[in-house]
Amino acid sequence: MLLTVPDLDNTLMLGRELGSILNSGIVIFLNGDLGVGKTTFVKGLAAGLGVGEDITSPTFTMVFEYFSGKIPLYHFDFYKADLDMDFTKFTWIIHDLVQNPNVVIAIEWFQVFQENSSKNLTQLFLDNFDNSLSIDFSYNDAVSDDGGKNLDSSRVLHIQAKGIEAKAVEQLLKKRCSHLMA
Repeated sequence: MLLTVPDLDNTLMLGRELGSILNSGIVIFLNGDLGVGKTTFVKGLAAGLGVGEDITSPTFTMVFEYFSGKIPLYHFDFYKADLDMDFTKFTWIIHDLVQNPNVVIAIEWFQVFQENSSKNLTQLFLDNFDNSLSIDFSYNDAVSDDGGKNLDSSRVLHIQAKGIEAKAVEQLLKKRCSHLMA
């Protein structure tokens, strides 16, 4: 599913919409350039889940945990992951969390995690996710009327669901956000 989100406010609202739909756990992989809206999306997701705390990016701690919403939220961010760190530890932490069907896991910069952890372990990790959404964020590279680059603030989100529950969530999101369809 492709969505065009006009600005960060709408990115926040899309995340909030997803959070309000969720009634059970899911893993959400978030990839895209710096500043494209991944953390803003997670802020909305947390609001939709009813999380009361202020949401910030766990860039330097790798993970923040929030328990005040209807479903616990674990927010990972691997942007500043040290290439010498032990990604195996995080693989098993996330693997253990996934065993709980009532946990939402949002992972920013998942591509960094994939590039720096064991290929076999990463594949095992991915194979065990029966319920996940992968969201790739990119800037809208539309061309302006005069042929130059359009410097608007819109983003394009490519959302892929894996698993029966995630596909049902994707369909609900599609219905509620049909005005954003690319």
